[in-house]
Order: sequence, then structure tokens, then C-alpha cells
Amino acid sequence: MPKNYNGLIAVYKQRLQYREDKETRLKLAEYYYLANDYNSSLHYLSVLLENSPSEPAYLLQAKNLSAQHQYKSAIDAINMAISSNPKSGEAYNVKGIILSESGLLPQAKEAFETARNLYVKDDVINNNLAMVEIFSQRYQSAVRYLLPLYQRGYKDAKLTHNLVFALVKSGDYGYAKEIVLVENLAPYPDIFLEALADVSIQPYAPDGSVGQTVMLSGARENSESFIVPAQPSATPFIEPVVATPAKTKTVSVKPVEANEAGNDVVGLR
Repeated sequence: MPKNYNGLIAVYKQRLQYREDKETRLKLAEYYYLANDYNSSLHYLSVLLENSPSEPAYLLQAKNLSAQHQYKSAIDAINMAISSNPKSGEAYNVKGIILSESGLLPQAKEAFETARNLYVKDDVINNNLAMVEIFSQRYQSAVRYLLPLYQRGYKDAKLTHNLVFALVKSGDYGYAKEIVLVENLAPYPDIFLEALADVSIQPYAPDGSVGQTVMLSGARENSESFIVPAQPSATPFIEPVVATPAKTKTVSVKPVEANEAGNDVVGLR
């Protein structure tokens, strides 16, 4: 359910107007970020970064910079967060997302593995590791990350969509169709799967265009995860951005953050 970020921004802005408080300022910057107003978020965050920098402030700075495609600066910020708290699984997960958006997939995988060792939730980290495999066109490896979670009962939209996509690209149409039917993902499963078979995915748009995004798991407040983008209706849930001469549809995917519930979006978490 979408939140009334405008209302929350007004509340925290009024509180900050009457009394300077680090937590209030951080919350205000966070709600601006969640409302996609990255410049305003960075503006209110700048006082914290200058006077009392902390891991949460650096994390939010990194997310804002990444959302603006300032990946080098975002990596600098997330490294500061890690320096502040080397045991932060969330910081390493966010670092993996930023590296993936930058197309640095081996480094992203290493960051996600570190996050995994720091006990980031299985559904978040396995989904993100699977997206690295999908970006690298190692679809069977992606299935090996996602299928055990699905079989254990993790069936949110992001994970299920990514699993179906990986199954189709690895040639297992039978199992993919079974999941589409069981989860009611599309009214015409065969057409849906044929459309997916013609889609290719890359971690970001080389020309810098926004295009279609791949999201991360959970809410944007906490841990994050990638997803194969889902369309609100029917077929396919991946929208082509560029059609290649070979009729292969290319989708630019961008990791996004996950919400606290962990089931708002599909993609990297």
C-alpha cells in the first residue's frame, strides 16, 4: 500500500523547525528519499554528514546518490558506512546493489556474499545473488538460488517472477508454466512464457536512460533487493526497452531497495 510521504514529510519538517534533532532530521531525509525527491533528501542529510556522520546517514546518502546514477560517489558513501560499522550486513547489501547497477558484477557478488555472512535475510540476499547470475546469463545458477526459497514457502512477487524468468531462460518451460498457473501470474501462460523467452536483461542502461527498472526486495526503508520488473497486467512482466535486430528484447534493470515487509517489489533487495 502506498504511503502518504507528503504527510510524513510535513510532520517531520514541522518537528525539525521547532527543534533540531538528529533522528528527526534523518527521518525527514529518509521520507524525501522514499518520495523520490533525492535532492531534498541530500539537502537535509548534509547537516548530519557534516556535524555528526553515522552509518545510517552514510547509507541514506549512498542510496540517494545511486538513485541519481552517481555511482562513484555512492560507492564512496557506502564505504564510509562500512567503515563506521564493518559488521553491517545492510551496508554490504546496498554496496552490492550499487556495484550491480554499475555493471561491476564480480565485485557485487562478493559484497552480497559478505552480506550473507553477516546474516542478511535469505530471501533478500539469495534474490540479489540470483539477479547477478541473471545479469551474467547464468540462468541455471539463478534457479539454484531461487528455487529452494520458493519450495520453502517464500512466494512474494519479486522472487516468484525472477524464478519464472530464470526457469524460462534455462529451458524449463514445464516448471515455469506450473508456477505461473499456481501463482496466477498471467491469464495466458503460454503466450506469457513465449514473451519472456525473448527478453534479455542487463543491469543498467548503457546510454544512461532510465528505462525499465529491476527492483530489490523488501521496502525501501531497510534491506534491498533486485527484481525482474513486473507489469501491472497480463503479459509480459518484463517490458522491452530496446529491440535488437535479432528480435531479442533488452530490458535495463536497476536494483532498488526493499521494504520492511520485504514483499513490495521484485528484483534486487
